[in-house]
Amino acid sequence: MALTKSDKQYIDQKLSNLKSDFFDKLDDFVKEVRDSHEERTIIAHRVSDHEDRITSLEAVVIQ
Repeated sequence: MALTKSDKQYIDQKLSNLKSDFFDKLDDFVKEVRDSHEERTIIAHRVSDHEDRITSLEAVVIQ
């Protein structure tokens, strides 16, 4: 059984749609990973600031 030109076009269209859907989902995933990384960076900075502040306050109290 040979594929007709119409069959090949249909298959090409389906594969193109599948590839497009795949990359759309991959883009969403990459965005979530990037956002998560940025959030962790911000939180780490805030924790560092708090740690510095606590250390300086402890130094005052201990004296």
